[in-house]
Amino acid sequence: MGIPSVTASRIYKGQLKGKTGEEEKLNFEDFPYSGLVKTYNTDAQTSDSAGTATAYLCGVKTKKGVIGIDDRVTRGICSTGAGGNVDSIVRRAQYAGKATGIVTTTRVTHATPAATYAHSPDRTWETNRPMPLSEKRDGCQDIATQLAANTDLNVVLGGGRATFLSLLHEDPEFPKLRGLRTDGKNLVNTWLNNHGDAGHTNFHYVWNQTQFDAVDPATTNYLLGLFQPSHMQFAALRKNDSAGEPSLEEMTEKAIQIMQNDPDGFVLVVESGRIDHGHHMGSAQYALEEVLALDRAVKKATDMVDLSETLVIVTADHSHTMVLQGYSTRGNPILGFANAKTPLDKLPYTSIGYLNGPGAVRTAAEKSLEMVQAPASNKTFQAIRPDDSNWNTESKLYFQQALIPMESETHGGEDVPVYAVGPMAHLFHTTHEQSYLAHAMQYAACIGDYAGACDRTTVPSVLVVNHAMDHSNGGSTLVNSMLVLTIMLALAIIHIEH
Repeated sequence: MGIPSVTASRIYKGQLKGKTGEEEKLNFEDFPYSGLVKTYNTDAQTSDSAGTATAYLCGVKTKKGVIGIDDRVTRGICSTGAGGNVDSIVRRAQYAGKATGIVTTTRVTHATPAATYAHSPDRTWETNRPMPLSEKRDGCQDIATQLAANTDLNVVLGGGRATFLSLLHEDPEFPKLRGLRTDGKNLVNTWLNNHGDAGHTNFHYVWNQTQFDAVDPATTNYLLGLFQPSHMQFAALRKNDSAGEPSLEEMTEKAIQIMQNDPDGFVLVVESGRIDHGHHMGSAQYALEEVLALDRAVKKATDMVDLSETLVIVTADHSHTMVLQGYSTRGNPILGFANAKTPLDKLPYTSIGYLNGPGAVRTAAEKSLEMVQAPASNKTFQAIRPDDSNWNTESKLYFQQALIPMESETHGGEDVPVYAVGPMAHLFHTTHEQSYLAHAMQYAACIGDYAGACDRTTVPSVLVVNHAMDHSNGGSTLVNSMLVLTIMLALAIIHIEH
């Protein structure tokens, strides 16, 4: 969710309301503090989601494709990561006795949610299946196994049933589908058994909308929800799910309600991960719909918590190659054509485009080269752009044109935004290294590396208007919640005891 995604989604939101769109705001754009975040990995100029999630959740930059281990590790080789495990802010909150949770529209074993609880030298090891035998012998565990063993996570909601089930187990929604595991394990049962063995009460597993709706947050301590074999439905397609699945907003609401039962506070990370997938498909509409789903989740969260004691952070792990282009007039449909054809090939183009992606892959006839005379320069160039005049560019079937043909559009390497409101929000104010975010969150919450930053004997009884307090001179801050949104986007809420 880079700046182009924010801008385009803002306009799209306004135009869905019948406005021109440019004057609209996303809910988090009203947060009083904002900055920029540098997203590179230690070995990559343009990052991936594993290395970036490790940075903003665990506080260290690492290699592309690595989860919860610092830069010493070689991707895919367990032994090289010895001593390099790094704990996320979620883990550190667990150590402090707080409730924790993750909500995502991707698989719960995907890169961003995995960084909250797992340590893996390869993000693709979501099940035991892709792990080399040598790495299994070295003691590495797949990501789903690590999640099933984590009995401290109070809420886990998202997709990814197939990573929990083996080839022997039918999917409950799609009986013709089997799980992905080759070890014969049913990790849903493992999760249930582990909670029973730990002496936990009121824990539930759900996989459809009806079961989800039936969960009473007032009497629930632990909730696992897996609503699809793989990723959850795109927001634009969610109504087509036969079994039904909750929206990001609904999952966020339920998670907060459950974790607000804990008097010691909580940390919640919420990810609108399919923003990323929409862009990879070259579909701006899918991506923008996912940003608006995130926007609704932010609104729900901020309405539910006390912003005088809640730090809310919205950020992204990386950007994409989507751009806003041309010289469209005010109010021109953001998913439509720009107002003018190019003077060279005389063809229309859309206001949104991609530098690379499947939108450049056309039929053989459309790829035939035509020599076009450029009137201004008197030079020729090769034009392979098809004429999309007859396309409904606002259709879910339309993929914006791209320059470089690729099966999947790539990430972008530019900085991404961070927005903050609540106590210590002023810590997010300039251009930051991505790993800084995890340290600032810990500092605001007085946990982890900064557990001694607050003197609890001097907690002030009155919070200042801008929701920020000074830690200096023995002072303290009172953060009853913190909300971080990234991506993909992730939303984290940190609730601290008085």
